[in-house]
Amino acid sequence: YWVWRSLSFRPKLVLVEYNSNWEGATTCPYDTSHVWPGTQFYGASGKAFDNLAKSKGYELIGHVPNINMFFIRNDLNNGLFNTLDVDTGFHISKNHHPPMSEEHFNSLVHNPPI
Repeated sequence: YWVWRSLSFRPKLVLVEYNSNWEGATTCPYDTSHVWPGTQFYGASGKAFDNLAKSKGYELIGHVPNINMFFIRNDLNNGLFNTLDVDTGFHISKNHHPPMSEEHFNSLVHNPPI
């Protein structure tokens, strides 16, 4: 999330790995020393990525459940691909990884800045 947010150029297609454990717009805080603890404490939710994508002029055109999301620039889609809505019918797997610690839970960024 934080890397894509910081980019000033606009690739044609963006592929991200998302955290399928979270429904709302949620991310882990930016931390260059972060090491995945094997729990739900990693990355950003599909909703967080979708909000960021829309703000940058991208549409969600595909996803691999629990793993990846595919976004295309609006100016290149022109109806070529059907768009997906993360609010209806998007796969969420709340138990995909073990729960995170209370400390990690309390550090999550809800509705991250775009």
